[in-house]
Amino acid sequence: MLNIKNWWPVYLTVLVAALSTIWGITADIWGAGCSTVYCNIGRKFQWETMSAGLLGLAGGLSVISAMRRQIEHDAIKQVHARMVDAFSLVDHIESLEQLASLLKQNLEKAGKSELNIVSGLAVYTVLSGDTSEMDKAASGAMSSLRRHDNNYLETQRNSHLDLPPQCYSILDMLKSAVSRQFPQNNRRIGNYSAAKHYQAMQSVTTIIRIAPAFKQLVLAERKRRISDLMNWNRD
Repeated sequence: MLNIKNWWPVYLTVLVAALSTIWGITADIWGAGCSTVYCNIGRKFQWETMSAGLLGLAGGLSVISAMRRQIEHDAIKQVHARMVDAFSLVDHIESLEQLASLLKQNLEKAGKSELNIVSGLAVYTVLSGDTSEMDKAASGAMSSLRRHDNNYLETQRNSHLDLPPQCYSILDMLKSAVSRQFPQNNRRIGNYSAAKHYQAMQSVTTIIRIAPAFKQLVLAERKRRISDLMNWNRD
């Protein structure tokens, strides 16, 4: 597949050279019997010189385009090598998001809960569903998230990834979602199964909502670094 972005000056120069050659070769044919200024110019047109010069220019442009392409390729390799841990983290977060989507479906099938603030206290109630199923789904969801993550987010958060500050904010929110603890069981919080169900739902919903933003930020950072490195190499 032709890379028009990098090679269009070469293609254009070769096209002009071809048109110049066609013009010169056919000038005697279409200009026969014509004595206008344009016909005279066409017959006297030094197409050999023009075509040779344009083809030489095309050769020079092809070398420049190849060098630019090589610079871009080298920049991409360098950036990927430096960001390999960041891309591994992106893969991990994507798999965590997929798991959260499945767990959310299980929680929705088990029932529905809500949180109300009563006299400054968080009170949880069951809107629909069986409390035992809700309790089971909530416990299973949080256990699955922690087992899948296995402290990977915590480890990467404390490593030197050199990412934009927004990435670390998202990592903190993801860590909080994965490590969320259920409230203590007492009468003041209302239904305890509803409390567990609500908190688990908050965790999976948070992961689903913010996980894509992390990938977008990392890809944007990759693009910026490649651009900066290419500009530096050209200078």
